[in-house]
Amino acid sequence: MSKTWQRMDEEIEATSMPSDYRDKKVWILCNDCNDTTEVNFHIIGQKCGHCRSYNTRAVGPPVLPQ
Repeated sequence: MSKTWQRMDEEIEATSMPSDYRDKKVWILCNDCNDTTEVNFHIIGQKCGHCRSYNTRAVGPPVLPQ
């Protein structure tokens, strides 16, 4: 999938986001490594910071034990 992820990187770099969304953060769950991270939102996709995959989905923030 590395060539696919590279093309997505290029598309994201070439597609600027409107100012309303430029600094928007979202929590994602990676479907490949099951890591949950906070990343910058982009209309094309969100990249996992752990395994670098775009096979992700938006989720709510993690709930911390009290």
